[in-house]
This record gives sequence, C-alpha cells and structure tokens, in this order.
Amino acid sequence: MTDEDQPTSPAPEGEPADEPAMIGLPRDKAVRITQIGLLVLALLVVGIVLLMKAGDDDDAKSADSKTKTEQGDGEGDGKAEKEKADWPAEVGGRPPALGKRGQTASEVTPTGDAEPGVYVWNDFDGWHLWVLNGDGVPAVSGTITSNDDMAKGDPAVSDAGTVTLEGKTISFDLPTDPQLVGVDFNPGFFGKNLVITLDGPDGPVDQKLVHLGSKAAPAPYPLVISKQ
Repeated sequence: MTDEDQPTSPAPEGEPADEPAMIGLPRDKAVRITQIGLLVLALLVVGIVLLMKAGDDDDAKSADSKTKTEQGDGEGDGKAEKEKADWPAEVGGRPPALGKRGQTASEVTPTGDAEPGVYVWNDFDGWHLWVLNGDGVPAVSGTITSNDDMAKGDPAVSDAGTVTLEGKTISFDLPTDPQLVGVDFNPGFFGKNLVITLDGPDGPVDQKLVHLGSKAAPAPYPLVISKQ
C-alpha cells in the first residue's frame, strides 16, 4: 500500500483539521497564487479609476476650450472689431440737392437750394467728388490718394475735364462748365485712407466750399478720410 492509499488520520480531538489546499497544489503554493490574483485585481481596479479620471479631465478641458471659443478672448474680439472698420458715417450718402442714388452727374439737375462748391461722399454706387460750379468756385484740380491701388477713377461727366488713374493716385482737372462736373472713383479692396487735395488757379480751394456726405457737412483741409 502506498502513502496515497493510506487513509488520512483524523485530527486529534480539540485541534482543528488542516485547511484544504487548492486541488492538486501544495498549500503554500495555493496561498501564493491567491495573493498574486488579489494583487492583479487591485491593479486592475486602480487602472480603471485612473482611466475614468483621465476621461473626466479631457471632458473638462474640451468644455473649457469650447467655452473660450464661443466667448472669445480679448485679442480675438479686438481683431473682429478691426475687421469691421468702415468709413466715417459723415461721408455716407449723396446730398439730396444732387439727385438720387444711381443718377449720373449728367442726369442730375441740382435743386435751387444747392450751394456751389465741392461735394464728397460715398454710397452703394461708390465714391464721388463732384463740383457744383457757380459763384466763387474756380476750375478745380487736385489728387485723390489712397494707401492701396485705386480700383476706379473716371470723369463724372465723360466730356468734362480729365481724370488720370496711376496706382494709388487719381489726378484730375475739372472745368467751370458744365454746371456739374467731377470724379467717380473707388479705392482698392485694402484701401483704408484717402487724402484729397483741391486747388484752384491761385492756390487751395476755399475750405468753406468743401462739403461731406448727405448733410453736406464742412470738411477740413487737406481732406483726410480714414476707416474707423
């Protein structure tokens, strides 16, 4: 009879029986394997917790980034404001005494309350420098200069005066007849400044003769118009 065939002796009375080992393994090996298993399980739990925390941090960062994008920071808002810069409101709109928007100078009969002088404005038709000839208004010559190449420069009345466009500058020479003469022009896409000089035979045109926009407001001289 082998040792394996011998019956196990019962534990003496009052002493606990040996704890059963894992089937087929000695007791100390079974304990070691159990401890390793518990350690692996603990590591898995820690790993899951760390992954969940990292996911929460990513969500928080994403939400914060989205909020900043929607709200914009100070620098971004400043850029947006600069992109919205436009020509001053006081130069906007045709003076009512010089006809309606879309009418050319040759189609307009100025109303009786229109004062002789130089009128500068812009509207959906572009920019205009028209001279309403009359008492005290000399033959007017001058230049219109921008920071960018001019896109257009034409006589307001085709057979009255000369208009020359060269890069950033338009030169013009306007006669005292017919009653209404001038320059129709457009700055370039990146144009943000206009400098206009107005001269008569004896020097600069009287500043009191120069008017801006639909209200024919007084204009400084030399006339400098900048986007704001």
